[in-house]
Amino acid sequence: MTFDRAPQETRPSLTETFSNWRYWIFFSLTSGVYNAVFLRTFSHWWFEDDCYLFGFVRTIRNPAAFFSRETIKSLGAGGALTPFQAVSEWIDSHLAYRSLALAHFHNTIDVAVALMLLFHVLRRFGVSIRAAIAICLLWLLLPATIVVTDFLSARHYLEGFAVSLLAVAFAQNLSQGVWRENARTIALLCLTVGSAMLFKELYAITTPLFCAVYL
Repeated sequence: MTFDRAPQETRPSLTETFSNWRYWIFFSLTSGVYNAVFLRTFSHWWFEDDCYLFGFVRTIRNPAAFFSRETIKSLGAGGALTPFQAVSEWIDSHLAYRSLALAHFHNTIDVAVALMLLFHVLRRFGVSIRAAIAICLLWLLLPATIVVTDFLSARHYLEGFAVSLLAVAFAQNLSQGVWRENARTIALLCLTVGSAMLFKELYAITTPLFCAVYL
């Protein structure tokens, strides 16, 4: 597989990155090996409050309810307001209730998408293809990445990181002239930044600050 033949060798657009099937195959296989072989997540059992969380979200008929404080407080998250965590678990519970394999497969998809977005953001920084891939692989080995991938109830850190990267990619598009600055593109940026905040409070600080580097 030759990554150096990717379109527009330096600073590819988001469309070019995500339409390149070679990247999808590589990062999907990387995520699959990472989860199944390195972390061995598919041989794990439910951990800590996974059972309670996945069981509770099953009782909610409409996922929009998770955006009300009363419902999200019932999730036992203390003072946290992380509705997208519940929405993510609600999807798993309604597709295949109590399926641990599906829940970990969901995580595998999340890791692949996060890798794609991290790779793209690095490429827009002007990082070479090989260096960007190396950084992505190093990111997988960070203790924090291992924990949030291995622990189902910490999935919202992973998904929030992916949405934050998408927000950064949108900010790059605006600052580098790929997009014209208008009400629609600004609204799209604000939507992704706001969504990242609702995955985890951490991203309420880091995502706007990182986007502000460009804006």
